[in-house]
Amino acid sequence: MYAGGLLLFLSKPIALGSYWGLLDEENSLASKLPGNPEYCARVRWRLIPEVFLIA
Repeated sequence: MYAGGLLLFLSKPIALGSYWGLLDEENSLASKLPGNPEYCARVRWRLIPEVFLIA
């Protein structure tokens, strides 16, 4: 189930034609979603530790 979710997570931006979305999703969420920086501060681990960090 996790492998399928990961495949879906990675293929969605490509299917929509948004290759930049693969790299810029975390920054986009941080700037547009209220409460996201606080949530990221509470959640210690991401899908791949130390990869998705807010700049």
